[in-house]
Amino acid sequence: MDKTKKTLIGIGLIIILIILGYKYYNFNQYKKAISNAEVAMDNLEYDNAIVLFNKSLKYKRNDSVNNKIKLAKELQVDKQSYNKGINLMKSKKYNEAISSFKIVGKKSEKLYSMAQNKIKESNNILTNEKIKLVKENIKNKEYEEANKSLDEILKIDNSNKDAKNLKKVVAVRIKEIEEIKEDDEQRREEEQKGKINEANKDKVNKNDDFTSEMAIKLLQKAANCENNPDVIASTSDIKYKNGKKYIFVMLKSKKLVESGGTGTIECGYIAKDGSRCIYTDF
Repeated sequence: MDKTKKTLIGIGLIIILIILGYKYYNFNQYKKAISNAEVAMDNLEYDNAIVLFNKSLKYKRNDSVNNKIKLAKELQVDKQSYNKGINLMKSKKYNEAISSFKIVGKKSEKLYSMAQNKIKESNNILTNEKIKLVKENIKNKEYEEANKSLDEILKIDNSNKDAKNLKKVVAVRIKEIEEIKEDDEQRREEEQKGKINEANKDKVNKNDDFTSEMAIKLLQKAANCENNPDVIASTSDIKYKNGKKYIFVMLKSKKLVESGGTGTIECGYIAKDGSRCIYTDF
C-alpha cells in the first residue's frame, strides 16, 4: 500500500471518529437535559423543566418531549394558582385562597395533593373562626345567626363535633324561648279571661242569690240523678258571662271512685236558669 492511500485511510478514520464522537456527545447532552428536566418536573420547577426540555430538542427532535413541554406549560398555570392561594392565605383571605387552590388539576399528583391539603387547612381555619363567632352569637342570644354559621360549617364538614354540639345548644335555647313565649301568651290569655270574667261579674245582678246548693240540684236534675245516695256532688269555681253567674259542679259515683276510677258522672258550669257552659266559653 502506497503512502497516499494510507494517508487517505487515516483521514477517513479520523472523520468517522469525529462524527461518532459528535453523535455520542449529542446523545449524552440529550439524555442529561431530559434527566434534569424530569427532576425539575418532580420538584415542581416547571420554568426550568421547559428550558431543559427545549435544550434537549437541540440534540434530538422528539415528539414525546414536545408533549412534555406542553404538560409543563399547563402545570405552570396550576402552580401559579397554587402560589396565588398561598399568598391569599398569608393575607388571611381564606375563601379566595380555597377558590385558587381548587383550580389546580390532577395532572401532577404532588401539586394536586399539596393544593388539597391547603384547602383542608384553609377550611379548618375558617371553621375555627366561625366556631368562635357562633359562641359569641349564642352569648348574645343571636340564635338565627348562630344556626346559619353552623349550617355552613356542617356543609363543609358534616362530622364536626364542635358544630354538632353547638347545634344542640342552640336548639335547646330556641326551645326555651318558644316555651317562654307560649307561657307568656297563656298568661296573657288567662289575664284577659280574668278581666272579661270580672267585667261580666259587674254586670250580674248584685241581688243574685244563686248558690252552690242550687247549682248542684240543677245539674243533678239534668243528669237524672236526684236523691241518688251514690252521687257525690261538689263545686269549685265561679264564672260570669252575659250577666249570669255560673258555678262549676262536679258529680261523681262513690262506687266508681272506691273501685279506683275517676267516678265522674257529669260536670260543667251551670247558671240559675239552667244554661250551661264549658271552661273555654269564658
